[in-house]
Amino acid sequence: MADFGVGDIAGRIADRIAKELVNNIPYVAMMMFGAAIFSVGFAGSKWGLILAVVYLAYGAAGAFWIMIFVCPYCRYWKYTEFSWFYSAL
Repeated sequence: MADFGVGDIAGRIADRIAKELVNNIPYVAMMMFGAAIFSVGFAGSKWGLILAVVYLAYGAAGAFWIMIFVCPYCRYWKYTEFSWFYSAL
């Protein structure tokens, strides 16, 4: 068994978090562009701002829905290095 130091473990966690952030950039960009379209499409009115916030909330709820109800049934769920992060949600 390898003896990992605290620095090595922290580095591995930081690398994994960085990879997860990079993998989620397309989804985050889609949500931001969608919110911008609602905001600009309604010419900056209060309805545009309200719809943009609702769209962002919808996107966040959709991501959590997948993590909570779909990910635990994936065949890779127990084989990921840091699956404890998603199971904590």
